[in-house]
Amino acid sequence: MATILTCKYCGCKSSDVRSIVLGDRAEIICTKCLEQITEGRIRSMDRESRRESHPYVHDLQEMRAAISNSEGVIPLVDLGDFDIDPESIVIIPETICREYVLIPLGRIDDTLYIVLANEGDAGSVRNHIKYLTGYDIEIAVGEEEKIVSVIDEVFS
Repeated sequence: MATILTCKYCGCKSSDVRSIVLGDRAEIICTKCLEQITEGRIRSMDRESRRESHPYVHDLQEMRAAISNSEGVIPLVDLGDFDIDPESIVIIPETICREYVLIPLGRIDDTLYIVLANEGDAGSVRNHIKYLTGYDIEIAVGEEEKIVSVIDEVFS
């Protein structure tokens, strides 16, 4: 007997419901919903999903507390709400910021806090940036468009 999946978006249980990869995770979706979803809607749903599963922080102190109080959950940052430390920006070269789509937010003691677009890259980015800078690295997740906009503004 075949397993019948339920579409995450409309709730239908038709034979054309399948598991696909959208962005950086698998989704259960039917063909009808898949055809109707635009890239902007996928991003919107991704933001909604992230807000449900990540603590939302507004500054480095909140980020530091969220990281120390969480068990592996990466905080979510809206760069529009964040004051970015200008001295920390120059710690990571522009090429690395663009390659990983990340931006340094600030530094507290020997820890550099960065915001990253793809949380799936967190482990490799943490190791690479720690190797480059010598700082301990803590990571938050942010929207790719906003990170790219800040990178363009800072390095122009």
